[in-house]
Parts: sequence; structure tokens; C-alpha cells
Amino acid sequence: MGSPQITEFTPMFHEMKTSLYNARNTSYPPAPRNVDDVIIEGIWSKTLNGELFLLHKLKHPIFGTLESLKQLSESDHGHLFFDGTFKSCPNPFYQLYSVHSVNNELSTPKLFTLLPDKKGPTYISVLNSILNLCHTNDICLNPKFVTIDFEQAAINSIKLVFPNTIVKGCNFHFNKCIYTKLQELGFQSAFIDKKSSDMNEINVRNLYKKTCALAFMPPQEISNLWVLIMDEYQDIDNIGEFYDYATNTWIDNDPLFDYTLWNYFDFKSLRTSNNLEGWHPRLNNDLHNVVHPHFYLFIRSIQNDHAYNSAILSRHLKTGALPPRKKLFVNRNARLQNLEERFKQKTLTLDEYLTKVSQLIGIKKY
Repeated sequence: MGSPQITEFTPMFHEMKTSLYNARNTSYPPAPRNVDDVIIEGIWSKTLNGELFLLHKLKHPIFGTLESLKQLSESDHGHLFFDGTFKSCPNPFYQLYSVHSVNNELSTPKLFTLLPDKKGPTYISVLNSILNLCHTNDICLNPKFVTIDFEQAAINSIKLVFPNTIVKGCNFHFNKCIYTKLQELGFQSAFIDKKSSDMNEINVRNLYKKTCALAFMPPQEISNLWVLIMDEYQDIDNIGEFYDYATNTWIDNDPLFDYTLWNYFDFKSLRTSNNLEGWHPRLNNDLHNVVHPHFYLFIRSIQNDHAYNSAILSRHLKTGALPPRKKLFVNRNARLQNLEERFKQKTLTLDEYLTKVSQLIGIKKY
């Protein structure tokens, strides 16, 4: 028998099915060959119910509604999530960049923008366009936190446009970076059979977990703990290049990404943007999993997505029902909080705290 939360949302899907998935079969206009050829007008510039959807044209179209802007300004804890993806971005653009907020504990995308590249000036232009849209409509957008992937140009741009905002790198993507580097350096076999009894592979897996666990350690202890971790696993074959990568990228005195971006010790808001990970498959499915889809198919898909998310949020505000969260994530977060409190109360030593947190780090194929 399904959970009550799933059952509550089932009627909503059937109510929305006609408008979202059986929308009239529109003949798409020719796809633009370059950015200058892009024309967005008529039904393509509006939501499915006829509301203005194209908020900004020029070199980076921004799709959303005035209500979307208002919801960004009202996000829980003042926390926004920025996300870039490439697979679902239509030609002639390079990247789909979305802005998400959490309203009454429900995370949904609010703005969709198409970018010609991923350069700093482009990000700055987009962010300023969003700010100008808010100012024009008497909306104050001043996020307390922004969570983002580890992309330097985007991070620097957010800090420039929102100087009072705390920028945090997504913990999910921090773990992914560590995992990917170990894969690149030839340690794939350690992750293929997670129950392998080969001592070298066991040590690689434990090194991965303890490196990821540094994200939850007191900032002033990170450097010393990293030295101890390197010493503990120094016998791993050919591990030196990974140590150099981790030191230069995350831990050194002047790393590529300062610990303030990726460390979550004593952080009370959300640590990860993996609430977005469920959104990506839904959008890709609506695009028939086509890489770089037809331009107007893409617009129809984000129109569908906007209608779907608006209906979910409306239903949630009326009933208070939330889509069920995965029990694994709920339990893991509770255990992380419990371990941090025990460490603060000095019932766990620093070494015990590191070890127990590392045991909560899962190994998955990213």
C-alpha cells in the first residue's frame, strides 16, 4: 500500500495530465541556428495558462513568472540553489541554468535561463538581469545562502553580484569530485566490487570516505586531519597524485576552493542540492532523453515543468503534504547531526568523530 503522501498527490497528477502531457500537438517553428536568430513570441513566451513566461530576451532568455521571482525572495532560510546542466540545453545555447528555491520545505525550480557559455561576464549579466527584474517589480532579492556546483566563474560572479550572500558548494558534488578524481587516477577497481577483500582497494575506499568526511569536521582541524589521513593510507599504490590534487584543490592555505565553500560543520541550512537530482530526470524524460533537443520542444518542456511545479506547490500550501523524502537521506542527516552534537559535548574524540562520519559516507556511481 502506498504512503499517504504519495496517495495525496495521485489525484493531482490526473488533474494535470491533460494540460501537461496531452497538450495540443503544436507544430514547432524552425529551430534557430544561432543565438541571434532566436525568436520567442506568442505561445512560446507564455505559460500554459497564458501568463507572461519570458521575463528577459536578449542574449540569455530568462523564463519564469513574477510569482516565481517573489517565491525566490521568500525561500526558506533565504537559501537559493543554482544549477547548470548541458544535456537538456537546446542548440544554439551552451547551458541551461536554473534557479531553485525552497518554499514551505518544498524545493522547485523558479527560473530557467539559457546561456551561450559559462564565462564570468555571462553569469554576471544573468544575475544582474534577475536583480533588475526583481527591482522593477518591487521584489527584494537578497539571499542569505546560495548553494552551487564547484565552478569558479559562477562562484565568483555570485559573490560579486550578491556580496552579502554566503556561497556554499554542494556536498553531493564535493563527494562526486573526490570520487571522480580517484576514478581518473586508475582506482576504478576499488569501487566496482565494494566488498572486495583486497587490502589496497579497502584502503582506497576508506580514504575516499575519510576525505569526504572532512566536510563535516571543525574547520580549524581540517589541515591536521588531512595530514593524519595521508599518513594512514600512505601505503596505497600510486596514491601521491591524489594527495596532491586534494591538497591543492581543497585543503592548502590557498586552495582552488576554500574550505568555507565545502565545509558544513555547524551549518544549519541545507547542505546539498541533490533535491535537484530528481528534477533532472523528469525534465530529460519530458524531452524524450534527447541530448540538445529542438529549441521549441525545450520551451514546451519547461512550460510543462512550470505548470507541474506550480500545481505541486499550490497543493502543498493547501494541504501541507510534502512528497516523501527518501528514508536513507533522512536517517543519514539525523545521524550526522547526532554525531556533531556528541562531538561538541565531548563524548566523542575528534578521531572518533571523523571515523564515525566516514562510515556514513556512501559509495555510489556518480
